[in-house]
Amino acid sequence: MREKLKSGLLTLLVLLSLTLSLGIWRTTPQFEAIDGPQYLSNGVTDPIYQRTLQSVLHPRLLVVHFGEQRHTVLFPGENAYQDGVDLLRDASFFDIRITTDYGEEEWADIVGRGPSLQYEFDVAMSAPTIEQSKLINFTSNLDPSMQAKTIYLFRAPEDNDWRALFHGGPDNRMYISRVVLPNDRPSKLFADVQGGVLYDLFGQSLHKNFYLPAQRRPVALYTAEINEAPNTKRLIDTFFADRSLTRRVLERDGSQIVTDGSRSVRVGKADGEIIYRNIAANRRTARQDGDSGVVQALNFANEHGGFSSTVILAHELRSFPLNNGIEGRVFDFRQHITGIPVISDISTIYVRIVDQEVGGMKRSQSTLGKPYRTRDADVLSGRELIERATADGVLIDRNRITDVYLAYLARNARGELVDLYPVYVIEQAGERRSAVFDAVTGEQLLIEEGNLRGLE
Repeated sequence: MREKLKSGLLTLLVLLSLTLSLGIWRTTPQFEAIDGPQYLSNGVTDPIYQRTLQSVLHPRLLVVHFGEQRHTVLFPGENAYQDGVDLLRDASFFDIRITTDYGEEEWADIVGRGPSLQYEFDVAMSAPTIEQSKLINFTSNLDPSMQAKTIYLFRAPEDNDWRALFHGGPDNRMYISRVVLPNDRPSKLFADVQGGVLYDLFGQSLHKNFYLPAQRRPVALYTAEINEAPNTKRLIDTFFADRSLTRRVLERDGSQIVTDGSRSVRVGKADGEIIYRNIAANRRTARQDGDSGVVQALNFANEHGGFSSTVILAHELRSFPLNNGIEGRVFDFRQHITGIPVISDISTIYVRIVDQEVGGMKRSQSTLGKPYRTRDADVLSGRELIERATADGVLIDRNRITDVYLAYLARNARGELVDLYPVYVIEQAGERRSAVFDAVTGEQLLIEEGNLRGLE
């Protein structure tokens, strides 16, 4: 009897097991989806919102020296400017070496005698970055420490062959090279721009020179829309590998901070800024290794929001509100309109490199939309500007001016619109003082310590 009971119970258990197994097989399991990478819907994965090194690293202007102290300046967006950049790309450079043969007198001869070309950059580029940007075709071995912020193309008086002079690295070392240019292209470029707006040379020094229009000239005025950046939450998520480790802190003014302990992102309620900090990187002592962080900074910006406009790269060594005053190398990606930079935190993305690692990033929650031309206005000539800027009480010393450039200042914001108004920016060595003047009236708008590029 007991054996029959055991057999019956065993049979029941087997049948129950088969029934449960069949139920499992026939039932579709309900998994909780694991979130994939969260990106801005306007960019990060969309190529039209990403920028290449070649598109952001190019001359901010090209000076054409005709000789007899006659000069004109070409800006991005102009046909002749592109012809000049293409000429540089299509040239071949040989026998690059350090030189000490070019001082103030030789420089004055290059820009005064002509014909010659001067390519001005906002970034002191290392030789590897120049090569990577495909801006120059080097045919000989390069010194890895070679850097240049200005490139001169000129004819050597002794043999009338073309030469290139690379100048403007941190230590002001200069490099000379033989150059082979495409036949007839230089003469065609000079002929095409012969009737352009004339510019005067100011500064009169190899280390301090800039060019301003000899006469008043018309400049377009614009109005642009202020667009809200889409999905700020998704942008914040791109900064963290594991969002489950993050926590959020709400400040009294409504701003919020998201952190995982080693990285933090602050989303400002009142100022509309998004500031990312890599806490570990910002505790290190910053090393300055040329422009080796250019590609890293660009890639980081592309991966965390991308760009909504045409941008140009600029950078300066300075303190910056990304890491409690620790000096790093800050790269600014600024919007520009026909080669004229826009001064506005809305249109500028800042990335700080500290010891070869991204230490911080700053960008706006808003973006500047497509600018609409409203009217033209005549801007001051160079001599008028310098006279007003160095008048008593302005605190600008003409002998210390290191750069002067035309820019658009975003001001008079009203709802979803903002005016882009032409201003002259003057930068002065020593105290690192910068000043902004209304380019039409000459009125002094701002003067402050530190470098102004995009920081007002």
